[in-house]
Amino acid sequence: RSMWIVTIGIYIVTALILYLLLRGVTTNGWIAAGGALILLIANPITLLTAPAGNLYYGYIVFNAMHNPTTAMIRPFALIAVVFALRAFAGYMRFSGRTALMCVLVVGASLFVKPNFALVFIPALIVVVAYRAAVKQNYIGARLILLGIVAPTIVLLAVQYVLQFVVLPRPGGNSGIALMPFVATVMFEPSFWWIAIKLLLSLAFPLTVYLLYRRELKADVGIGLAWWMVAAGIAQMYLLTEGGLIARDLNFWAGAQIAGFILFAFTLKSWLPLIKREPRAWVSVALLALHVISGVLLYGTILTGTYAPR
Repeated sequence: RSMWIVTIGIYIVTALILYLLLRGVTTNGWIAAGGALILLIANPITLLTAPAGNLYYGYIVFNAMHNPTTAMIRPFALIAVVFALRAFAGYMRFSGRTALMCVLVVGASLFVKPNFALVFIPALIVVVAYRAAVKQNYIGARLILLGIVAPTIVLLAVQYVLQFVVLPRPGGNSGIALMPFVATVMFEPSFWWIAIKLLLSLAFPLTVYLLYRRELKADVGIGLAWWMVAAGIAQMYLLTEGGLIARDLNFWAGAQIAGFILFAFTLKSWLPLIKREPRAWVSVALLALHVISGVLLYGTILTGTYAPR
């Protein structure tokens, strides 16, 4: 019972953050509330595999109530991304106070689930490097690098030593290994289905980006989120943990968190662009399929019939 209370509390906090995020782009509170609800329900489009009971494995599932740590990391992830975007926009400048705020938020996320930092830090480095090299734009770089990237790398190193060197691990203590698709094929042996499930996981944000690329090409939030997803995809397909824990697919969590962030910031940037036109209806239809698939997964969890396949 206590786990459900904590999980529901985390969902309420996450919903409030999402509402405030969307409220910044719409004057209609009901639209913002509806968008927040959609973001807490939407999941990969699983309608092709639902008849076989496959609603989870092989997909990037970003709303999984049965995984409390993935749910708990989302408020920290949203706040950390907002801090980074405010730094890039020049609204947050480097100081002892702002650096401490960033360290506390990202540091706290490490104690919940380090996978967010593992996708967030590479994405930040890429965006900072691109803005500096191509656009000669150094706004926010100092706060990002010294207030987020550097301390997080140190904390990740300490956490790695504690987890894989100091503390015993079940089924062996072999750490992290570069083993492409080894963990993936345990649950999805078909590479065709791996590719299809990846596309169905990100159908809405990918379609919005392609259809609205002219309007969104300078959107830093979406760009950062896509780099986070790229880091998450690379980790979930290429890395694994040694021993029996390999079957836990822990490196999939980064892609799940990044997928949630991508959906949130895609919806935020897409809402002001909606007009009565074909590309909008295509995007709405795909978003509806994501929501329907999310309802299916939630239904199996809440009715006690959930069995990940």
